Amino acid sequence: MNDQRIWNHLITHNIVHLANGHYKFHYDSKIGEAVPRRNWSVRLWRYWKKIKQPVLLIRGGQSVLLTQKISEKMKRSYRGEKFDEVVFPACGHVPNLMQLSHMSAISNWLGEASNVRASSGGFSAGNSLRALVA
Repeated sequence: MNDQRIWNHLITHNIVHLANGHYKFHYDSKIGEAVPRRNWSVRLWRYWKKIKQPVLLIRGGQSVLLTQKISEKMKRSYRGEKFDEVVFPACGHVPNLMQLSHMSAISNWLGEASNVRASSGGFSAGNSLRALVA
């Protein structure tokens, strides 16, 4: 990522300058307390297998949480019409989706997905969503 505007945005909105001169990330440090510590294993596969809508899996190529092995399992067990994956190789778990290449990939997919939904007679919000990221 070499766009200074993106870096400026991330610094402005994701980092807090403390009174003591130190910096910290701007997020709820107690967010993990919402998950019971006795059960870190979340079993969502039964719900995943019920999804029929078109899916775009977006992941960072360096993620240790959403790995290629997991994405392959997701694709194998998907029961809908359209499953696509976009991997941003130089990203960790959460791509920032602020770069033109990221936004273009999503925008293009939304256009394709709206055609799949329209041809199957389902509701399509693809064009409206595409306008948001275009």
